[in-house]
Amino acid sequence: MTIFAPRTVVGASSIDRALTAKLAHAAELPLSYREIGATLSGETPSGYTPISADAVVGAGRNCFDVMVHAVKNWQIQTGSGIQVKASGPAAVDVDVALAKVIGPIGIVFACRVVRVVDEPRRGGFAYGTLPGHPEAGEEGFFVELDDDDAVTFQVRGFTRPGTTITTLAAPMARIAERQAILGYLRAARALVGTIAV
Repeated sequence: MTIFAPRTVVGASSIDRALTAKLAHAAELPLSYREIGATLSGETPSGYTPISADAVVGAGRNCFDVMVHAVKNWQIQTGSGIQVKASGPAAVDVDVALAKVIGPIGIVFACRVVRVVDEPRRGGFAYGTLPGHPEAGEEGFFVELDDDDAVTFQVRGFTRPGTTITTLAAPMARIAERQAILGYLRAARALVGTIAV
C-alpha cells in the first residue's frame, strides 16, 4: 500500500502536535525521489536545480568539531527559524519533521537522513524529501576544515517542485528556497559566536 502524506498547514499554536504526528507517520513513507545520495557526488541529477552555498564561519579544530556536532543536532535548522522534531541526531534513516511558521500558520513536512559524513576534515549529513514536502530532492549540510584551518559551512543539494502548488508557483518557491539557504548560512555564522576558542 502506498501512503501519501499531504503537506500539513496548521495554526502556529498546533505546530508541536503537527510535528509529532508528521514524525510518527514519516517512517511509513518512501523517499520522494530516486537519486538517493547524489548530494555527495557533486553532480546535479538531470531535471533538478542545484543548491550550492558556502560560508567561512571560523577557524581551527575546536570550531570544526563544535560545528559538526551542531549540524548533526539540527541547530542549523532551529537557528534559521525552523522548528524540528527528530527521532535522534542526524544518522542514516533518522526521520525529521520540520515546521516553518509564517505569521499565524505553519507548514509542516518531513525528511529522512540518507547519508552521513564523518571524516577527519569534513562532517555533516544529507537528507531527502518525503511525500508532501514542497520540494522533491536532497539537501546536505556539511562542515569542512581546510589545510589553512579555515572552517567552511556548506549547503549542497538538488531540488525540483514536489507538489502541484510549488510547480505552479515555481518562481516564488525558488525565492523561498533561497531565503531558507540564507537562513542556514546566518545560523551557522551565529553558532560560531557561541564557540569558546
